[in-house]
Amino acid sequence: MRDTAKQIINYWYTLECLQPKEVPKYKAIPKRYIKDLVFITENDRNTIYQQSVINPFWKNSHVSTYVVPLPNYSYKYSIFDEIKSFKDKKDYVLDDEHAVLLSVVKGTEVLEAFIDKLEIEYPEKPYLGNVYSASFVVDAEGYYKEGSLQIAPFIWVIYQMMFQPDVEFKDIKLDGWDEVVKDIEKGFNLPEEKVSLDKAAREINAYLQEHILKPMGVTMFRAGDVYGYCGFTAEEIQLVKAETMPINDLKSSFFLDDLHLVLHHIDTLKDNDKVLSYINSLNQDIEHYDLLKDIDQMRKWYNPKVLPYGRWPSKFNLSFMQQIAVNIAKENPKDIFSVNGPPGTGKTTLLKDIIASNIVERAAKFCESNHVNDIFEKIMGRDGKSFYYTIPSDIAIYGMLVLSSNNKAVENITLELPNISSVEEGTNGSTLFNPDSSNQQVDLSYFAEDKNYEYVKSNEVYFTFLADRLVKSNEQWGLISARLGKKANITKYLMFKMLLKVLKNSFRNNMTL
Repeated sequence: MRDTAKQIINYWYTLECLQPKEVPKYKAIPKRYIKDLVFITENDRNTIYQQSVINPFWKNSHVSTYVVPLPNYSYKYSIFDEIKSFKDKKDYVLDDEHAVLLSVVKGTEVLEAFIDKLEIEYPEKPYLGNVYSASFVVDAEGYYKEGSLQIAPFIWVIYQMMFQPDVEFKDIKLDGWDEVVKDIEKGFNLPEEKVSLDKAAREINAYLQEHILKPMGVTMFRAGDVYGYCGFTAEEIQLVKAETMPINDLKSSFFLDDLHLVLHHIDTLKDNDKVLSYINSLNQDIEHYDLLKDIDQMRKWYNPKVLPYGRWPSKFNLSFMQQIAVNIAKENPKDIFSVNGPPGTGKTTLLKDIIASNIVERAAKFCESNHVNDIFEKIMGRDGKSFYYTIPSDIAIYGMLVLSSNNKAVENITLELPNISSVEEGTNGSTLFNPDSSNQQVDLSYFAEDKNYEYVKSNEVYFTFLADRLVKSNEQWGLISARLGKKANITKYLMFKMLLKVLKNSFRNNMTL
């Protein structure tokens, strides 16, 4: 089972690698912005283009990416000096690192070489845009960052398949470029010497042409480009970076890192692990039921005895199949199962009911004890003064982590759960989730002059004060979920956790609940 699971994940990983990240076209900014925000600088040697405006509403953000084409000919000046000249002349702030994307090749040429090499019958002429072959990162001074070199997965997989024709697709080794990186960096004599952007680009391109592209029968027709962020404040640039994929990342699939993680840990899983069973589900002799035809199974799962103890406040009941899915999830919390359906069919609505059920079951578990000290065990720190509390496993299992390949989907549900309006309409006029109707209060005088607290309410339902502070909105009823997903949200959440430590003593004095 384990070997089969590895083959499945390897096959999937290889398929994902075959989605190339194409080279974008250079863009010039609209003429109306040239006087105020000139991102194009020309001299005798280089042109620096604006590649994309991060926020088109210039009043709110002045961060953009720029791109500097690498010369295809031999040159003796420094590309990074050109970038610094651009920075000084325009009074911009540049990011503390820059991405160098190398060896532009025609994707169609790569595919045709692959088809010819393996003598594959292909009825139509393939077409693919230009793609980069590799990338690396330089620091704020323009020097190569050790270990930052990566080969484009698309190029590497095609290369592997062309020169290992007897190896099955699912068995292609995808981590071999680590040896290429070591080989190139060995020639750089790192970390004893600093390697400039220009030298690194020149030598890496030469290596790629000699050892990878030429054997494939592919020609590099452009040296590459240097990308970076520029703006008027370093803080804005860091915020933009936190919300976007790294410029040097040549992976076009967001599944690759996750699949690699599964492959890395698959040998540590037990033979009866649910993950292995799930990956191999189509290869196992599993009994299937059609609930719309099997009356006995329908009665088993659409039965008051298996209904959850709680549900999400809503005007409408779940549909027949939605309720069955929730019931199965409630009765089999350790199993993995899937619910499929196109957008708008109620998968998120179903998930909110599962979350509500977990919360109520956790509350019922708490109520089995007479005192909080019977639930949590106090553990003293090594210094004999600090301490923390352990969470028992029968309580911890009700914690929930919502994951998705779509950051926005994660944000949507974690913002809906604590939102007042999302629960009000489903509670038949109840004021249970409305802080305005609560008699519990927080004394905000301590925070009155701090702008970070302009969003918060004084009325409390369930740590409403903290929920407002975390989301920077006054539309929350309680601290029930944390919006994570993208890097910017995670950073904000970690800062919020630090805030809790700082305010711990203040809460004791100012919160009268």
